[in-house]
Amino acid sequence: MVAYCSSCVYPDTSAVPLNFDEAGVCTGCKVSRQRPSIDWAERGEWLSELVEDYKVADGSNYDCIIPVSGGKDSWFQTYYVKEVLGLNPLLVTYNGNNYLEVGLRNLKNARNIWRGSFVFYTQCDCSQKAQSALSEEDGRHELARSLWHF
Repeated sequence: MVAYCSSCVYPDTSAVPLNFDEAGVCTGCKVSRQRPSIDWAERGEWLSELVEDYKVADGSNYDCIIPVSGGKDSWFQTYYVKEVLGLNPLLVTYNGNNYLEVGLRNLKNARNIWRGSFVFYTQCDCSQKAQSALSEEDGRHELARSLWHF
């Protein structure tokens, strides 16, 4: 039987596992209610202090790696890391040979706008087919399903 959050009506059958409290409120709603009480300026300072230890002083190397898909989250993460935190990231994309044209265009735009190093890794079809078959044999169905297009 499907359970729903008593606050947001989100089902427990979502891709993200949810737990409910005794009042039927999901973990997402509970965390969301904490947001107004968080001192975001203080958190930003903590994060800035934390990343200082990872900055390469002379800029000769990368400070971090950001996995990017070309979607809005990747764009925001890259903006924040580069412009707000002042880090020099290596942007990395794994191409599972299932990008739509618009997704590839977003990735190209990201590469041109952020002007950083961008690794776009594409595995050959035969390797992906073999990986999918091995994953299925080993019982790792989630990985095999991620390669459904082969």
